[in-house]
Amino acid sequence: MSVLLNAMQDLFSIFKALPRPEQTEGTQNFTATHINGTSHRVGKDAFGWPVLLLAASSSKGGSQVHLEHLDVQHSLRCRVTNDQKTEEGLYTVIRCTEANDELAEYFLRTIDPILRTLGPSPTFYEP
Repeated sequence: MSVLLNAMQDLFSIFKALPRPEQTEGTQNFTATHINGTSHRVGKDAFGWPVLLLAASSSKGGSQVHLEHLDVQHSLRCRVTNDQKTEEGLYTVIRCTEANDELAEYFLRTIDPILRTLGPSPTFYEP
């Protein structure tokens, strides 16, 4: 766990540096980068909103969560671009919606303790 504790970066600075991905019909596009010492990624969606991407090990989805500024979707097929390399995969997407810079920064700072709890490679409960 010490690798993860040392790996927590300034996620807001990473997010701000990412370009917005193209928005395409029917595909979830993100630009994202790995968070050091984890299998997680911090990213940006086509609206410019911050996202946390957790690699999904199964296509079985859990409950979707839609709150005022928070959206959680499980087993979502995504196209992720980082440094001109694009790949597709299944992810749990935790997204801060309608985020201005202040809300985006708050979201990314509150994600830090959640990432510490999840650990570097979480497994998802499948009933």
